[in-house]
Amino acid sequence: MRVDALRNRDRIHEVARTLFAERGTEVPMAAVARHAGVVTLYRRFPTKEALVTEVFTDQFATCVSVVDDALADRDPWRGFSTAFLAPRRAAGCVPTSHRPTSRCCSGPSAA
Repeated sequence: MRVDALRNRDRIHEVARTLFAERGTEVPMAAVARHAGVVTLYRRFPTKEALVTEVFTDQFATCVSVVDDALADRDPWRGFSTAFLAPRRAAGCVPTSHRPTSRCCSGPSAA
């Protein structure tokens, strides 16, 4: 793949992840293309399903890995707590003190 095509694909992924997180997967493909500043979206992703699948493939693989590691842990509680906290750690929500930060995970009362 050409360097500019890789750059466009990465930009589409970044924008799609952000828009999906903010507004759900019902975001129109045209909005993703507009925010990404690309006109080749439909060439690479002919359907929204193709875009959603590719955008979330890495996250699905990470989730599977976390669950597999948790299931392999000989201590059931440690396995459960590791799997439960992994997404929060990845988002920066669980510092070493295990207290939520104001950035996320702390609920609507956070300022």
